[in-house]
Amino acid sequence: VAHVNSDTASMVLFATQRGYIHCWDLRSEEEPWKLRVNPELGFLTTLAVGSGTEKHWLCAGTSRGYVLIWDMRFQLLVRLWRHSSKSTIYRLATCARLPEDPEGVAAAPLAFVAAGQSELAVWNLDTGGECRRCFRSLSPQEGPSNAVLPTLDAIPIPGHPESPILGINTTQDVLKEQFNSIGSGFDGQHSVRAIMGRISTNGNSYVITGSTDRHIRFWDMTTPSKCFTVSGLEPGQPRPVYDSVPGSGSSAPLFVCYDADVPSLDNVVSSHLPIREQRGLVTPSSSHNDAILDLKGIDLPTKMMISSSRDGVVKCWK
Repeated sequence: VAHVNSDTASMVLFATQRGYIHCWDLRSEEEPWKLRVNPELGFLTTLAVGSGTEKHWLCAGTSRGYVLIWDMRFQLLVRLWRHSSKSTIYRLATCARLPEDPEGVAAAPLAFVAAGQSELAVWNLDTGGECRRCFRSLSPQEGPSNAVLPTLDAIPIPGHPESPILGINTTQDVLKEQFNSIGSGFDGQHSVRAIMGRISTNGNSYVITGSTDRHIRFWDMTTPSKCFTVSGLEPGQPRPVYDSVPGSGSSAPLFVCYDADVPSLDNVVSSHLPIREQRGLVTPSSSHNDAILDLKGIDLPTKMMISSSRDGVVKCWK
């Protein structure tokens, strides 16, 4: 669901499992238009509308890793990309520029795309290709060698809107694959499911992510040393290390969170064993017990961040 609120329009956009994006005009209480997503591209999983003054474009992600961009003024599909991981697009969030962009530069259709294994990257959806920045969490065993940055690969758009994008034979194979994958559940790979943040050219710029590994991470857009894990660490688990490494074959920075393993009892100092084994009085854990699905910020009655998880728990953070 997305809301378009401007001086000339107030519309609610929502996607359905049947592959349609509906637009509901709140002024006239009617549906002015709807958009169709070809079934071979996968199920719709997320929506986002352009930010700032660029609210005339709409982007959507699918379960097969496709990102579609429409011009809502003409209900026209103008770009089609596929994430290099070919995995589900779990969340999209738009912005007009990044902190390093000089003042006076025209706004661009930028979007943070959550896809792949514990990864979030930002692209210019007009050009695709290499990402401009990537945020990734890794285990200590993976190390910086896993520094290949994701890409958005262009997919040709057919001239007729009713034509299959991937061809008839491919479409039939994809539909069979989607039918067989229904109810397959969690595949064992963690992913980013929630995004919120602030982008500024003259102040702090950051993005906060929530993942299926129950971690909430704060990513500073410019300085890795200012990044930290808000929630999700196990008792006795060392704090993760954040670093910036050059992406393989790209000039875009890769911000990495190296999560430490929980030490075994044999490797824990005896004075720390009560904490590791949670002896005596134990304070309630601030961490979620299930996958984090959404993050929101509120200003009233005070500035707070709200997180929600799959088990129905909502937590407030100051």
